[in-house]
Amino acid sequence: MISRKKTAPADWAMQMDARGPVEDLVQGRLGCGCPAEVFDHLERRLVTDVYLPDVLELTIGRRLLVHLVDAAAADREIAAALLERGRRWRDERGLNRFRLVLVGGREEDYPPPPDLDDRLHWHCLSDSDF
Repeated sequence: MISRKKTAPADWAMQMDARGPVEDLVQGRLGCGCPAEVFDHLERRLVTDVYLPDVLELTIGRRLLVHLVDAAAADREIAAALLERGRRWRDERGLNRFRLVLVGGREEDYPPPPDLDDRLHWHCLSDSDF
């Protein structure tokens, strides 16, 4: 099980350091239908911000942007701000899709916002699913 302490995104970076775990997360748990070759190019970084919780950012195949955040550090308002920031970064970088993943979050606590489309995705993953 993943640690839920303040450094969770930094801990996750160690687990997401290779193609296999990232591919399993994105295709297996998030249901992304992207082709396998997009995983040939993978970038990851820890995003820190004074006002928002730390995020593990994955850029996959220069197409997909994924942000993993500890749900314990993000209420609905903060999660909405993270979604907006991700949408903006996706567009600024010319990427196809953005997926916000609230690790440890439950759908009943974090219902998806109504303005999602096929390029903007909202996921809640339990710790055991992650």
